[in-house]
Amino acid sequence: TRLLGVLPPFYSGEQSEATSMALQLAGQNETFAVSYGTEASHFQAAGCSTVVCGPGSIDQAHQPNEFVEIVELDKCMDFLGKVARWAEG
Repeated sequence: TRLLGVLPPFYSGEQSEATSMALQLAGQNETFAVSYGTEASHFQAAGCSTVVCGPGSIDQAHQPNEFVEIVELDKCMDFLGKVARWAEG
C-alpha cells in the first residue's frame, strides 16, 4: 500500500459562520455527521469557514444507477437562491 494523499478529518463546528448560515437558510436546526470524505477539510485548513451540504442521499451516490430525486433538486435550487440573496446582502 502506498499513501497517495491525506484527507484530514472535517468538523465545521456548530458555531462556525458557514454552518450557522447554512442552517438558517435551509430552515434546519441541527447538523449531521457522515462517514465519507470531502475537500472541505482542505478549505477549512486554509482558513475558510466551511460546511458540507447538498441534495440527495449518500445511499444512492457513487454507485451504478446513482440518482438524486427531483424533490431534492428542487430543495437545492431553493437553497441556492437563498444563498445568492444572502450574498447580495
